[in-house]
Amino acid sequence: MEEAIYFRIIVWRKKNQFRAVCLETNLAFQAKTKAELHKKIKDGLLSYIECFSKQEIISKAYLRPAPIKYHCLWLLKPIMVWINSSKPTKANYNLQSGKLRFA
Repeated sequence: MEEAIYFRIIVWRKKNQFRAVCLETNLAFQAKTKAELHKKIKDGLLSYIECFSKQEIISKAYLRPAPIKYHCLWLLKPIMVWINSSKPTKANYNLQSGKLRFA
């Protein structure tokens, strides 16, 4: 059976920058393009999760929730998509393979 960690990532655009915050880790990212942002998110989450042992991951020691305002934005995701054409996304981390995949 494949074990996975699910990360919810809220993405928005402010001026000429795309910004993102992972709701589970409170890691923030910023880039000029969506492709660059996607790469920064993937690299950042992989680097972060690799700092923890498998036991720490199983015990969810990596959890560091983002401020409530970002969770509220997640709940308002249909409105965010309409306002700025950026949508929330999810990432799955496979404990066996150590790979991060965006849903």
